[in-house]
Amino acid sequence: MAYFANTILLRHSRHPVPVLLQISPPMVPTPVLVQAASADLAMNPEMTDNTDPASVPDPATNPVVPSKYTAYADVFSKTEADKLPPHRLYDHAIDLEQGSIPPFGALYPLSETELIALREWLDENLAKGFIRSSKSPAGSPILFVKKKDGSLRLCVDYRKLNSITIKNRAALPLIGESIDRLRQARIFTKLDLRGAYNLVRIKEGDEWKTAFRTRYGHFESLVMPFGLTNAPATFQEFMNDIFRDLLDDFVIIYLDDILIFSADPSQHEEHVKEVLSRLRDHKLYAKLEKCEFDTDHWEFLGFVVSDHGVTMDKGKVQTVLDWPEPTSIKQLQAFLGFANFYRRFIPCYSRTCVALTRLRKKDVRFSFDQSARKAFETLKNSFASASVLAHFDPEKPISLETDASGFAIAGVLSQPDTDGRSRPIAFHSRKMNPAECNYEIYDKELLAIVDSFKVWRHDLEGSQHPIQIYSDHKNLQYFHSTKMLNRRQVRWSMVLNSYKYVFNFRPGKKNTKVSAFTRRHDYTEGGNARASDEAPQLLLRPVEVSPFETDGAMEDSADNNPENALENITDSATSDIATRVKAGYQTDNYLTELLPFLKNPSRQAPVQLTKQLKKLTLEPDGLILYQGLVYVPDDQDL
Repeated sequence: MAYFANTILLRHSRHPVPVLLQISPPMVPTPVLVQAASADLAMNPEMTDNTDPASVPDPATNPVVPSKYTAYADVFSKTEADKLPPHRLYDHAIDLEQGSIPPFGALYPLSETELIALREWLDENLAKGFIRSSKSPAGSPILFVKKKDGSLRLCVDYRKLNSITIKNRAALPLIGESIDRLRQARIFTKLDLRGAYNLVRIKEGDEWKTAFRTRYGHFESLVMPFGLTNAPATFQEFMNDIFRDLLDDFVIIYLDDILIFSADPSQHEEHVKEVLSRLRDHKLYAKLEKCEFDTDHWEFLGFVVSDHGVTMDKGKVQTVLDWPEPTSIKQLQAFLGFANFYRRFIPCYSRTCVALTRLRKKDVRFSFDQSARKAFETLKNSFASASVLAHFDPEKPISLETDASGFAIAGVLSQPDTDGRSRPIAFHSRKMNPAECNYEIYDKELLAIVDSFKVWRHDLEGSQHPIQIYSDHKNLQYFHSTKMLNRRQVRWSMVLNSYKYVFNFRPGKKNTKVSAFTRRHDYTEGGNARASDEAPQLLLRPVEVSPFETDGAMEDSADNNPENALENITDSATSDIATRVKAGYQTDNYLTELLPFLKNPSRQAPVQLTKQLKKLTLEPDGLILYQGLVYVPDDQDL
């Protein structure tokens, strides 16, 4: 043990990582600096002119509590946020369906690195009092996933517990109504709560239901963990009760986001202090790094709020506005095909498109001149207009169309208008990074869905109807029931746990609205895949590397071997599935040019097909392997 100026350093022979215990000095009403680097209080009541300038935080890189709010510096304390919160009326209850039994899941194998991370996590959370040893008959499985910075995060898979939990149907705030309150505002402060869910206790007597198994023991959570189905509703009710008399007057709250607004700048300081005071009284803490004070504009829930009024965030249509200028007839047709879906909402659509549609004529040389360029930009900008893009309404049904190619993912969020016509709410697409490009097609399609949910979280989390997801990958319909998930899929399932949704299969030929984004030519340039190289790869089972079973002992790894899967099929050559798969090869678009050369290997294939032919193998029984896996044709019946 060593002692250094208000800090005790503890080392233990069994734990290679030292534990720091910080002794906080008494709270005094003096200027307080809060540094994002340590996210904790740095109190210096004795600071004088002799203080070494190098030891003073740089406000340019370390956010500082504004001087007028330093009396509330404890509200931004990470140390305080890491303390076990008290029981309140708002504790999170886990009410189970009658007759249901909480799951007792598998104990997953962990690597040596993960075991070290697990011990550190257990030590840290036991010290905080966030978890405790358990004798519960329940036990959800755990595993680690890598964060973007390469560090490990422990995840508890509560899917089975959530499936038997009675759902709390309390609605989240209507975004449209909230935004209406801001139209006269002139100054804004935004607060973001630190570890919001961990600031709420599990209802006394329900802790055993959160139990999870590890190599080092059985534990249960005393605070609301990430991944429980009713957590958003519980937290919103908590916040609503605390600030009920301030809501809509000068406060809007959406889960852990607090927006304080004032029409009169002279009143804003008192408004902010009132909110900070209530956070302190209820032992809630803000994350200074994500807070903004006294600004004249803010992006909030998909809108840009400023002293000039409220406008829709152009981010909802940015992927359309960024659509690159076509350089060929094929690229132009892709854009016009997408735009045509919304022609009934675009004023003077046909007239606007004249300069573009004439380029599609056979006797016209393709030249993207000034008139075509003007029409292209006008058409793109029309998607940001109120005539096309609708405001989200959580009381209306929601459809989410998603797609993935070999190099990009995309989503289109829509709702019906008063005439029942599907109106777009927002568009999203992006190029996949190199690691994502290596995912199997099942995970790419799932990534498109999860990415869309993250982008439109504020809209989708408060939906009153199950979100209808449309994808051209049929196997996604069985995502809920599959026993085998890889680590990535478990992480994604925890993200999706917060939403009500239904998977719907839509054949690729009918999913062209969203697929236009994933085929944008700028996503392929300099990327990791080319559109011409992409196989619409479908597998017989969505089995990945390092699978985990979520409701029992792990299956024999041999069962997950593609060769075994093939053997099971070939042993039943007369089975319906094998017959349908082979019949589907004859009409599969991807195989149209390749099949003749697979059947006759001695035939000289064109150079542009050589790369794809190397990936394919025609087995004696007629089945085709794509890089060693059974290739399933793009057939609606399959």
